[in-house]
Amino acid sequence: MRINGKTKVIGIIGYPIEHTFSPIMHNALFERLKLNYVYIPFLVKPEHLQAAVESIRALNIVGVNVTIPHKESVIPYLDDIEPIAKKIGAVNTICNVKGKLVGYNTDVYGFISSIKSHNVSVRGKRVFVLGAGGVAHAVCFGLIELGATCFYIADIFYDKAKSLCDRILSFYPDIEVHPGPAKEEFTSYVEEVDIFVNASPIGMRAGDPLPVSKKSICNNKNLFIYDVVYNRETELVKLAKERKIPYIDGLEMFVIQGARSFELWLKKKSVKKLMFEVVSKLLASGCLERHRRTTSKRKKR
Repeated sequence: MRINGKTKVIGIIGYPIEHTFSPIMHNALFERLKLNYVYIPFLVKPEHLQAAVESIRALNIVGVNVTIPHKESVIPYLDDIEPIAKKIGAVNTICNVKGKLVGYNTDVYGFISSIKSHNVSVRGKRVFVLGAGGVAHAVCFGLIELGATCFYIADIFYDKAKSLCDRILSFYPDIEVHPGPAKEEFTSYVEEVDIFVNASPIGMRAGDPLPVSKKSICNNKNLFIYDVVYNRETELVKLAKERKIPYIDGLEMFVIQGARSFELWLKKKSVKKLMFEVVSKLLASGCLERHRRTTSKRKKR
């Protein structure tokens, strides 16, 4: 990759940011397509978010992805938001359109596409969602679009779970929703639902435990698991493999949402197939695994 005065910049803002595969994935695709672009990770603390968003215009950055914990809090600083992102209440992609910052949610697109590609039956199903942040918003609204009818939503901050439930009811008053704390007495509902989605950051770091008790997972003989974590094989995914519980990890959602973001920034037609080819090559080369190990070592220091 050669950087010069004509190189265009795209990036990702988040806190933390070391875990993300996005720079590796997007820069590999820029090279594949011989595009003079570079994708850069920006570590942005919550108190600096507004300044960071304003810098997108000042620095003529083409666009950015938005990751935890900014997907909801970034919205007030944007000029416009696509309808589905406005409904969800979370943005993970920003496009700089001649100085106008427009927010999109490609997470919901990636989530729905991955569910459909695995032929998972959602209609009429009961779902337990752990986490109530930006990804959880996209997950819940995506599952509703696919026909889910009942949600148990837990978060370490009960108010966030309640807020997400209230948001769902404001658009879908017939949906059954139950907010709760991320404690054993509430997370035991995993034993009774059809689908369990880990939409929390638990599992991103080496040494993270299971997001809910092993007993509650193993007691449910009809459970389907979706873990949105994509940067490593989590304890939840390991357990699903061990017990032969059907599951999807977060890598497919990550790749699809990334492809959609790429299309929005560069006004390209579908690059999903090409993005999967690029990521498959990165996986085969061991590049992503080396990134996993490197970031894991940094966190232990």
